[in-house]
Amino acid sequence: MDFQKLLSRGIVVCVSVSVLLGPWFFGAWETWWFWPFLIPVFAASLLLGLQLILCPNMSAGSTPGGNPSGRTDTAPTDFIPRPARFLVCGVPFLVYAYLRFLTTPVYIDAERSFLLFLSSWLLMLVVLYGLTARQRQGLFAAICINLVLIGLYGWINHRITGSRLVLWADGFPQYYGENRASACFFCPDHFSGAMEFCMCLGLGFVFGGAVRFPLRLAGCAMCVIGLIGVVMSKSRGGGMTLVVIAIAASIWGLTHLPRKARWWWRLSAFSCVLMLILLFASLAKPYMSRFGAYFDWSQARGKPATEAIQAVWESVRHQSRPQMYGAAIRAWKTAPWLGIGPGMHESVWPRFGPTADGDPENAIWPSRVNLEQTSNEVHSDWLELLEEFGVVGFALFLVPFVLLMLQFVRAMRQDPRRERIRAATGEFAENDWADAIVLGVFLALVAITFHSLGDFNLQIPALAWVMASLTALGFAAMQDNPTDPNSP
Repeated sequence: MDFQKLLSRGIVVCVSVSVLLGPWFFGAWETWWFWPFLIPVFAASLLLGLQLILCPNMSAGSTPGGNPSGRTDTAPTDFIPRPARFLVCGVPFLVYAYLRFLTTPVYIDAERSFLLFLSSWLLMLVVLYGLTARQRQGLFAAICINLVLIGLYGWINHRITGSRLVLWADGFPQYYGENRASACFFCPDHFSGAMEFCMCLGLGFVFGGAVRFPLRLAGCAMCVIGLIGVVMSKSRGGGMTLVVIAIAASIWGLTHLPRKARWWWRLSAFSCVLMLILLFASLAKPYMSRFGAYFDWSQARGKPATEAIQAVWESVRHQSRPQMYGAAIRAWKTAPWLGIGPGMHESVWPRFGPTADGDPENAIWPSRVNLEQTSNEVHSDWLELLEEFGVVGFALFLVPFVLLMLQFVRAMRQDPRRERIRAATGEFAENDWADAIVLGVFLALVAITFHSLGDFNLQIPALAWVMASLTALGFAAMQDNPTDPNSP
């Protein structure tokens, strides 16, 4: 084996360890699992650097020692520019995050927060420039299979132990007491996040413009497993995210159809989703009762509208998430531009957890004193980003994220044109995964963006690494299957 192949295979192994094994060890959330799966990310980055330095004749994305004329073995010559521009857009945020990390008083929490951002960025870099087209397709297939296995394990574990066990560890009573499945994650909401990925990638195969029929069937199976996983988790955020995924799939997943057929299918899909929601709401009482738990309607009965709304609001205000959101906003207001520092939410929680209606000077206790509860995360990735990095960091993160989403939307709008180009040039291939990957990854981005409004799935390292790898795979799929913007 020559040195180039050794480096290439070493990169594949390191990426696979973090992305595929990380979710199976409690999502690499706890400190003692975070570091073992973080190290392979840096090892893959080191190997990529050695590859670029010691093998200068090896183009980014090409197969070491392979046939340069093979379509699946080489990256096109226009592979580098657009991904590079996107990755460069993320550098200002990383620099800012590093500077804030250096000035944050709680070193270990700030270090973990910064490393989570850095490792995700490095994974995208490695997947884009360290893997061949064939290796990237293999990684995508492995991620799909891994998500299916996680879903199956969640179902089997819940049937056997009632999710009282999470792998070999004891589960949390507040979760298995409500008959919620969590698979290999401590929290069912994180299991739901993984199953949302499974469903999104499955929809990519189902609606992708150029996918063989057996893969479409496999995509249907992934959708079913993902749907069952979310329902078993009884995640409220997951349930709402499924609706958002269905809407996004109906908008962007049918772009390869003619216009009239596209709108007919969208109307049909909307009607089916609405009927399924109504049917599910009438049958899944335990799940739906969790949605109703946020709104104590019994206190509003028989009262005027204004008093009824106030009574319901009081029931919502004293739920755990609104209390965490309120504390995060109060903390953010102390440093609105630069934020309180990465990873500092947990440290300042005892100070800002109590409600702001207390008055120490007049010996008035706040309505919620927060003597017992803790809050490791805000349960909103976006709000925690604002709280810890301020308006400056939030804007620096938002710019590349918006550019990323726009790039995916642009690519999907070109899907019909891409198929016409392939058909005209004779390059159309039914086993081409590019369209399926682009659509599936885009839907996964939509899902994690929405679910992160009310949860912290991106604070789970393994889920963040899976999403980073998928993002890079989606970007690479755009380049592996380019379109001519001047074509009709």
